[in-house]
Amino acid sequence: MKTVLIDNSLCSLTINDDAEAADINRYICALAQTGVRYVEIDFRALMKLRRLPDGIGYIFRPVDPMFMKFTEVFRFDYVALTVTDIMKYRKIGIPVMLSLPLPGSFIERSPREMVQCAGDVIGAPVTSVRIRGDYPLITAGDADRYIDFMKRRVAIPVDICPTNSCRTALNTAMNFWGRADSVTVTMGSSERYCSLEELMITFLTMYGGCPGDLNMSGLCRAAALHMRVFKNSLVSGIPELVKVFEDDFRLLLNADTGEQVSVGNVPSVQRRFSQTFADFLKRIKCDWEINGDDPMPAEAAESYTAALYNQIDDKRRSYGRTPPFLN
Repeated sequence: MKTVLIDNSLCSLTINDDAEAADINRYICALAQTGVRYVEIDFRALMKLRRLPDGIGYIFRPVDPMFMKFTEVFRFDYVALTVTDIMKYRKIGIPVMLSLPLPGSFIERSPREMVQCAGDVIGAPVTSVRIRGDYPLITAGDADRYIDFMKRRVAIPVDICPTNSCRTALNTAMNFWGRADSVTVTMGSSERYCSLEELMITFLTMYGGCPGDLNMSGLCRAAALHMRVFKNSLVSGIPELVKVFEDDFRLLLNADTGEQVSVGNVPSVQRRFSQTFADFLKRIKCDWEINGDDPMPAEAAESYTAALYNQIDDKRRSYGRTPPFLN
């Protein structure tokens, strides 16, 4: 099964008060270039925008019924509602992504009954279901059984949204990849959700490449634009993650001799990743200055570039295996 990405950073992170419509538009376009299929968005970003960029889908999180007026101005593919939201929204006229708790949390109704009840109450089709919650540590086999459980009960796409970032969200996203219809992540550091950077760099370091629809060049661009759009995001998550991998590799020991393991050189894709990020920072800094916008602080651009070149080591462990879904 092909899995697509949903990014909810424009809902889950604090948007910079100084962020302009052009910044948000560029950021959304960069997410599309990265391979994100849908962007989840709420009133905070929409109040800064006059139009939504083409080339990517949109999921609207209304927060309150009064913000449903945005559906008269913008085109959305879905409206994201929770079970507790159902009674607040009626006759909305847009396909609904219904957020349900984990199956162990279902109290009186099955997923099928909840979907049918929601559709009857709001007068709109429930065309996707999101299973949101703190998933336990799972294996690929567990993910297969879980998707089979859901597909037997709801004949609509299933989105997986793990919310225990610092524990098992990355494990959940990796194991549901190629099994669920979609996985919800967040670009940047989040206390709750799986990081988009973590997911893609894990693919890169473990398997030597990303699934075909995901693009590291777009990720570099989105990471640079991230600090224009969100507060407290001057430091990209990318160098941080690569530093973690570098430290892990240094700790590898030969089980027979006890000596440090010698790992191979970084493949060309990782070198291109570093160069792409650095080059884009230079271009975007120049572009802002030419257009008269507030330029990116020179020290910020330099710190980004330095972090990449200092932290991306010329050594990595070669796993020598590529799962079928990466081909």
